[in-house]
Amino acid sequence: MKSIRSLPSQPEHVEVIWKVEKPPDETVVKNNLKAHWKTAIIGNHGKIPFQIAIRSLLHDQTMTRHGLVPDDWHVTTSWLKGTTTFQTFHGYTKGEGNYDVVDTTSSRLIRITAKRDGKQIYPNDRKRFPREYVSVSYLNGLLHENS
Repeated sequence: MKSIRSLPSQPEHVEVIWKVEKPPDETVVKNNLKAHWKTAIIGNHGKIPFQIAIRSLLHDQTMTRHGLVPDDWHVTTSWLKGTTTFQTFHGYTKGEGNYDVVDTTSSRLIRITAKRDGKQIYPNDRKRFPREYVSVSYLNGLLHENS
């Protein structure tokens, strides 16, 4: 008799880490969740990550080694790739106030222990960075709402 391998299950909920202060306005939260979720789905080739780190709200600058430089409107999202590395993506939108991600770019894989200016880059500290579990069906539903 042939054995049946179990397929890796897709999560029903995703741990969302707010590395930036979570906005008090629920509409702003929903719009940002929509943009970050679409960035994660595109960047992770349609696979659902178990965790996403919201590293920014919608903005038009990028931090480089030389400081802030102008950029197109985007959100910055990270998620774990295995147990020791993470990857960061920019989810570019059509402009200011628009949360419909139309393109993404990615960083190289980065160790979760990496630091910039003495601070750990990936938000692992549970006391410092608020987390919540959000259902995948809710996040997918946001993709169908208008910006």
